[in-house]
Formats: sequence, C-alpha cells, structure tokens
Amino acid sequence: MPGIRDVVVVSASFDGVRSLCALIDKLPVPFAAPIVAVLHSFPSSPTVVVAKLARCTALPVALGSEGLMVKPGRVYLTPPDRQLVLASFNGLVGISSQPPAPGSAPADALFRSAAKCFGYRVIGVVLAGGRTPGLEGLRAINAAGGIGILEAKGDESAAWHLAAGMDSVYVLVLEEIAELLRRLIEGETPDA
Repeated sequence: MPGIRDVVVVSASFDGVRSLCALIDKLPVPFAAPIVAVLHSFPSSPTVVVAKLARCTALPVALGSEGLMVKPGRVYLTPPDRQLVLASFNGLVGISSQPPAPGSAPADALFRSAAKCFGYRVIGVVLAGGRTPGLEGLRAINAAGGIGILEAKGDESAAWHLAAGMDSVYVLVLEEIAELLRRLIEGETPDA
C-alpha cells in the first residue's frame, strides 16, 4: 500500500538517552516498524543504556549486532564502538556492524544505508542537540524519497534552516514526533 513506511532510523546526540526515552515512550504498542537508533554520547555502559530505554517502553530494546534481522515493533541501539548499517540478506533486512569510518558520523552511515535499502519507505529522525549528527544522512533519505523529521528545540527557525533544500521534512517539538511517526507508519500522509 503506497505511503506505508517500513523502518525508522533515529539520531540522538546531546541528552540523547532522555530524548530517545521520551520518543519511544509515546509510540503505540505494537509499533509496525523497526526503530534503529544511534546515540552519539553514551553516558554509561551500553547494557545500562539499553536497560534505561527498556524501562521507557513496552517495545523490546536490544543492542544491534552483526547479522541481526530487524523486526517490526523493536528498538535496536547502535553500540558505542560500532557503526550499524542496514543491509538486505536474501530479502530480509539485517544489520551489518563495522568500526566507525574516520570523520563520519555513525548516524550518517545508518541513514544512508536505510535510504539505499528502503528508498521512499524510510523515515529518518534527528533529535536535536548541540551538533546535528545525521543531517547528511537525512539528506540521503530525502533524496531517496523518504521522510525526514527534525526536532525543534528552542528556536524552530534554526531547525528549518537545517532542513533547507529538503522536501518532505517535518520540524516538530519532541512531544509531537511520536504521533507523526504513528500516522506515517499507518499510511497517512500529513502535510509537511
């Protein structure tokens, strides 16, 4: 069915655990797509972060790992010392794990791979922070016909400036993003 999106990729930087918790806490259960997220700063060990995120949602939360097949309704977190990319294995979508490329934001690699695998069926979410990891990857998703969402934190005009030149991009406060994701995954096409 046109309009249905198959995967959500998320980049969260400064204060990322709290932002990601706030987002996944508001998602419906079950959720009809997998969520693959990159935290650009780990305040503690990966297993502690996974446990914190698991307390925020009824959706299963796990660290992504090499060869893992992604499933709808689950949250996969990129380990801090790895770079996850989505890849197609015999018609199934899985995770390939590799060391981060020098000078490359792990979110950009994840987002570019999602755009390559899913094209217009991917949704990329960049949660705000001091820097904006994932913005270049979001441009790749946009170029493939996918949808981008930027969190507006404080100054909404700054987020719109980052979205300049991209079509199908939404700029929303964190509290509105989960509802938009629900609507997009269910096949609605709200105005950008």
